[in-house]
Amino acid sequence: MPKIIDNLRETLIAEAKYQVNKHGYAGMTIRSVAKECGVGIGTVYNYFKSKEDLIFAFMHEAWLESLSNMRRCAETTDSPEVLLRCVHGEIQKYVDDHKRLLTDKNAEKVFSLNYFTAHAYLRNQLAEVISPVCMPLAKNSSPLLMSFISETLLIWATSGTDFDEIYPILTDHFKEQRLQ
Repeated sequence: MPKIIDNLRETLIAEAKYQVNKHGYAGMTIRSVAKECGVGIGTVYNYFKSKEDLIFAFMHEAWLESLSNMRRCAETTDSPEVLLRCVHGEIQKYVDDHKRLLTDKNAEKVFSLNYFTAHAYLRNQLAEVISPVCMPLAKNSSPLLMSFISETLLIWATSGTDFDEIYPILTDHFKEQRLQ
């Protein structure tokens, strides 16, 4: 009789994340995750078609949580500075939580193929979050402007640039847009 493990998908994801954080991309395998979770390799493949899908699962879940926090912030403020600070902070937290994987050369080789698609996806989601608060304040409101601000936040937050360095640059650059 097959054993039933409650929340197996979540257990597999948590174990994969633990192993990546401890051993890096190359140190986490489907076999090692299956072993630690007490299931067969085939069982893991019933949930995830590859190691990359398993990694994507925990990264995507964390991103959705960050995005939810950003949306909550957008719903509770009409201040561009408060919202952009929140978005910046969530991006930095996400990067810090996944630093081991994001700086792993072995992972970089695998995930670089999808970089541009993933980056555009994230930028568009960020633009969607900031638009309701920021676009009405801009003189020449444009989705392109929101995309540009999102791109700026994404690049600078992932590089570790402090928000207090970024915001004056944005406000100086967009004074004519009335974004302050």
